[in-house]
Parts: sequence; structure tokens; C-alpha cells
Amino acid sequence: MRSFLELRRLVKVEETLRAEVVIRQYGLLNPIDWDKDCEDELLRMNQLWNRLVEIEHAFREGSSALIMSDPEVEDIHRQLTSLYDTRSSLIAERKNLRRVNRRKVETLELDEHIQELSLKIADLRGGAASARKTAREKARERLRALEGKRRTSVKLARQESRLWWGNYNAVVKAYERGRQGALRNGGQMQFKRYDGTGRFVNQIQGGMTLAELFGATHSQLSVGNLPDGAWTHPSRGERRRLQRTNLTATVFVRSGERRTVTWPLVMHRPIPDDCLIKEVVVTRRKLGPSWRWQVTFTCTRTVDAQCDRKSRGRVVAVDVGWRRIPEGIRVATVVQNDGTQARFVTLPSDIVDGFALVETLQSRRDTMRNDIIAWLKSLKWSAAPEPLATQLLALQTETSVSAARVASLAIIWRDYQGWAPEEYHRLEKWRLGDKRLWLWELNQREKLIARRNDLYRRLASDIVKNADTIILNRLEIAKMSRLISPRGQENPLPAAARRYRTIVAPSYFMKWVEIQAKKKGITITVHDTVNWACHACGVITKPLKPDDLLQTCVHCGATWDQDLNACHVMLNTFNRDKGIEAKSSAQ
Repeated sequence: MRSFLELRRLVKVEETLRAEVVIRQYGLLNPIDWDKDCEDELLRMNQLWNRLVEIEHAFREGSSALIMSDPEVEDIHRQLTSLYDTRSSLIAERKNLRRVNRRKVETLELDEHIQELSLKIADLRGGAASARKTAREKARERLRALEGKRRTSVKLARQESRLWWGNYNAVVKAYERGRQGALRNGGQMQFKRYDGTGRFVNQIQGGMTLAELFGATHSQLSVGNLPDGAWTHPSRGERRRLQRTNLTATVFVRSGERRTVTWPLVMHRPIPDDCLIKEVVVTRRKLGPSWRWQVTFTCTRTVDAQCDRKSRGRVVAVDVGWRRIPEGIRVATVVQNDGTQARFVTLPSDIVDGFALVETLQSRRDTMRNDIIAWLKSLKWSAAPEPLATQLLALQTETSVSAARVASLAIIWRDYQGWAPEEYHRLEKWRLGDKRLWLWELNQREKLIARRNDLYRRLASDIVKNADTIILNRLEIAKMSRLISPRGQENPLPAAARRYRTIVAPSYFMKWVEIQAKKKGITITVHDTVNWACHACGVITKPLKPDDLLQTCVHCGATWDQDLNACHVMLNTFNRDKGIEAKSSAQ
């Protein structure tokens, strides 16, 4: 038996260690031995998801019926429905007035009426929330019974899916995660149409070492050995050639027989030797007419937490937003509390211009589509073959016709080229031109998003490096993207700002900061930034020109960059809260 001193020494060693997550993602080529049984597994995963969504909808309907059966809740919601309908009609009337007059018109009376209704709605919504909470307390036992029924239905659906345990666990986990997000944000889970997109998940119980991965000693997956110099050869071309190998992974196990598939793999980056592989996910998704494959290795390794002691007390404030500057678009401002120079996260101009090209290609496609639809509707289709006439009927009845629908008409027309051959050739010429622009647009967007994500990943890793606490400003993306607020007001953001938001995707940058911080075990604090608070004196004053980058405080005369000021305000608030905590603990 171990002595008390030995056990105490082991406990102290464990306290100095922490687990770090390491993720590696690689591209795959098309599989070598893919067959219909693999496709069926993906289809069953999609069917399980849709079944779980059905269960969730039934649960939400049942719980909502219980809550709405309360007389007080029912009365408040009846009033809210009436107010919502009235406000929507007034907003539509105001919008129609502005469209008809083709200019800015005075709608003061309508604005005041809409604002009055919005205030009433806000008051009633607060009362509705309180009434629903009371109703839930009354119906607690029945709601608990509904939850038990939901869990039983989920378990039964999982058992009846005929999926491998790794795959059905992944679907159920995604469902539970999406369900929690929908409940938290008031959303609704959606069904998914099967288009071939899916993933195969290998959960490695107990983990897998690199020796087992490259030695093909594990039953679930293996990677072919790489020759020497795959990551160290001086020639980049030679490194790329040496990094080519194969991944063999389990797709499913049925009736005791393991089904594996092999993909050509380019392992452009090594996995650290001290990593333990916990999960391997092979993903297939549709990109235009082709498939894109990739594999993600999720690993863990143990690191010495004592190596972080040098960075204790380092706080980093990150103000996330977007602002057009000559160099591109400023995405975030980073300020540390150690007095080092502030940094700016900037999306370069070439990426911004690349997204502008995507918009141009999309606009060209829309113009071409509208022209070809107008031309098709002008043709005399009385003598057309029945399959073509059916397609024309769809073009005439649908309010929005996609380019894919028009392209399908051209494909069907191939079998009836004897009828109106000149018109067919014109439509076929449009199809080929639209396909060329479509593939150009898809690949351009794909490359830009990959570049943007890689930039955010690297910059986020640099931001959290040696930090002890990260302070992020609270950015309400949903509120900023909404055209009409719940209070009936139009979105104050100009169209250009909303366009830049879609290019920058600030939520992705925040996600990468959170991921990198979680990997390093760093605390993240979300701060509700006070608008127009001066970091020097603390006085809040709204400026005359809020769009200007440089502002001057009317109270103390200090001039500051808006984004830098927001970071300093967050740091000051953090230090003040820390001081209050330290004082109270001392007492």
C-alpha cells in the first residue's frame, strides 16, 4: 500500500496538470470503396434527426397547450395577438406610403401610433412572461410527465434507427444541443431535407495514441504511415507529396460486421505526439455539383498548469464590431491591462473585395435568370410536349423561380429538341452560362470563408496566448440584423453597415476566441458595454456625430478612438469589480 506522503505527492502533481484540447482538420478526396450501404447510413441519420424534431414539436405543442390553458395567460395572449395585428397593418401602411411616393414622406402620426402600440406590447409581454411562469408552476407535474414521455420517445427513436452507436449518439447529441438553444432563444427546431450531406462519428473509448493510429492496431480507424521529411523537408512541393496518405475509418457496424471506408488524405499538419485521440469525424457536404470531404481529429493532452503562472493577472479586453477603414474592415480592438500597445483585428481589403465579387456574380445571375424567365413566358407553348408544358405552368404560377428550376427545364427539353430547336439552344446557352457563374460564385465564397476562418483562428489564438481573463463585449447580432424591432422601429443600421456585417461575420470571430480560450482553460467574461462612457472621467454623453471614429469627451476634453475607449471602459469596470471583491473578502 502507498503511504500517506506518496498519495499526497500524487495529488499535488495532479493539481498542477490540466487537460488541453487539440483539434486537427484535414481535407479528404473522394472515398475509394464507397457504396450504397454507406449512403443508407447517412439517410438513416437524417431520418433520425427528423424523427427527433417531430418528438420535439409534439413536446412543445403539449407544453404550450398546458400553459395556454391557464385563463390569465390565454387572456393576455389574446390581447397581444390583437395588438400585433394592428401594429403590423400600420407598419405595412407606412411602408406602402413611402414606396408609392418614392421619397421620404412625413409619417409622424403613424410613427406615434406604432410607438404607442409597441409600448403596450412591451408591457403586456412582461405580464405574459410572469403569467406563464405562474402557469408552469401550477402545471409542474404534468410538464414533468411530458418531459418523461419525450425522453422515452427519444430513446425509442434511437433504438429503432438501426444506426451504429457512434452515429446515433452524434445525432442525439446535436439534437439536445439544438434543443437547448431553441428553448433559450425562443426558436423552433427545423426539419432537414436530405441532400447527401452528413457525417460519420468514431468515438474512441479510452482514447487512441498516435502509435495505434499509424500502426493500424485499432479496430475503428487508422492512417497510413508518413515517410520522413513529410513536415520537415525544405521543399514545399516535396512536403505536399510526402504528406499524402490514406484514412480508413469505420462507417458502421451491423450484425457484428464492421464496414470501413478509405479516403485519400493530405495530412498537412502533424498531431502532437503526446495527444490522445478521443473522436474522429468524417464529414461530407454538398458544394455545387460536387462533394467536399474533411476529417476532424479531436484530441486531448495533459500540460503543466504551472507554466501559466507568468501570465497571472493579465486581462485582455476585446471590443468586437465592424468599421470600414482604408486597410479593409476593422473587426475587433484588443487592449491588455499590462500597458502594451493596442492591437486591431482587420479583415484585409482583398477578402472584402472578394466578397464584393461574389455579390457581383450573384447579381449577374439574378439578371440573367429574370431575363430568361420573362422570355420563356413570352413563348407560345400551346403545341409544346406535355412535360415541357408542365414545367411552364410551374414557372407561371410560382412567385419566385430559382435558377435550378429553369435549368431543369433545359435538361428536360433535351429529349424534345425537335420542338422549337432555336429556343432550346438559347435556353441551353443560358444554362451553361449560369452554371459557369454559379460554380465561380460557390468556389469564390468557399475560399473566402476558409481564409476568413483561418485568419480568425490564428488571431484568436494569439489574443488568448498568455492571458488569464478575456473580456468580450456583448454583441446582439440577432437584434442588429432584424429589419423591424419588436418595438416597431426600423433598423437604425444603414444598408452598408448591414452588408459589412455579413462580410465580417463577427459572431464567427467571437466563436474562435471562445474556442481558443476554452482550449487553454482561460476565463471569458461578457461585458455589457455602456455606450458613450468616457474611460477617463466616466461621464456618459452622446456625441453630435456618433459615426466619427475619434470622439472628444465634452466633460473632460479627452479625445479617444471609439473602439479603444470601449476596451478601456471594460478594463476599468473589471478592475473596479475586482477591487470591490477584494475589499469584501478582506472584511
